[in-house]
Amino acid sequence: MIQYTWKLTGNQWQITSSKGLSYTIPNHNGMFYLAELLKNTNKEILYSKLISRGLFVKPLPEFQGQYKFELLKYGMHESDWYQEMPVADFETIADVGKAILQVRDKIAVLKENCDYGRVELLEDELSQLIAYLKHAFPKRQILRVFSSDQTKLQRCVKKSLQRAYRLIRVHDTDLAAFFKAHIQICTDYIQMNDAEGVGFQLIKN
Repeated sequence: MIQYTWKLTGNQWQITSSKGLSYTIPNHNGMFYLAELLKNTNKEILYSKLISRGLFVKPLPEFQGQYKFELLKYGMHESDWYQEMPVADFETIADVGKAILQVRDKIAVLKENCDYGRVELLEDELSQLIAYLKHAFPKRQILRVFSSDQTKLQRCVKKSLQRAYRLIRVHDTDLAAFFKAHIQICTDYIQMNDAEGVGFQLIKN
């Protein structure tokens, strides 16, 4: 049996094998995807979860109520979206941004007409929209976004994996061939199928 050890130190994977090979590869997206697939052998992984790198959060309370329909309309949900949903996707961020500008314009017009009752209602809506955008930004101020189009997600993952195969093939053609033969790419998900004769140990410092 061939045994591989993948050790992540900083942003580099140190890969060693019982065949005596040892080399390093940067932890770019393709290598991250391979590591996730190795940790979840024989399990279906949605492209959206793979690409978002696990950055799923519970929706804000106000979006469980009056904005439920909006979230569903823009595809911001998983099979059970009350428990988890993507941090953000391109379409929703754009639409929420447009809605903020529209609400601000309405508030300006209503203030000119002294319609302060409706202004108060719209200011509440504006606060909720702005709160959503702020919530979509992690503390590091990097917005993690992805398209909800499954074809685009699949293409993105395949491209990253192909890059990883090329880097691995330089050092170990057998391992690159193993991944290509045992990774199943489907319409909505990807899966690493188990195989006899090859073992993996993942270590993260």
